Amino acid sequence: MPYGYGYFDQNRTILAGVPRATLVIWQGQLQQAMINLALGANPLSLSYSQGDGGAKSITHNIVSPVQAKGMLELVNRCLGLPPARRPMTPFYT
Repeated sequence: MPYGYGYFDQNRTILAGVPRATLVIWQGQLQQAMINLALGANPLSLSYSQGDGGAKSITHNIVSPVQAKGMLELVNRCLGLPPARRPMTPFYT
């Protein structure tokens, strides 16, 4: 499906061959993940004990907001939605 200045071909992405119904499900899951990331929900917490009795812990989100947004944009393009931002073109007056 041509859009703007380029041609998007789903067969050249990691989502080649994925059924449309699956893409719609993933779209909803990715949107929910973006909301959870924005709210700081669902972090991964790890902790361990050291030999001297001290304990350490770390909290980390498994997916960064940038990774989730990029995947959501890819799924949206595969579903035929336009990109989030149109290509910029010069405007001369």
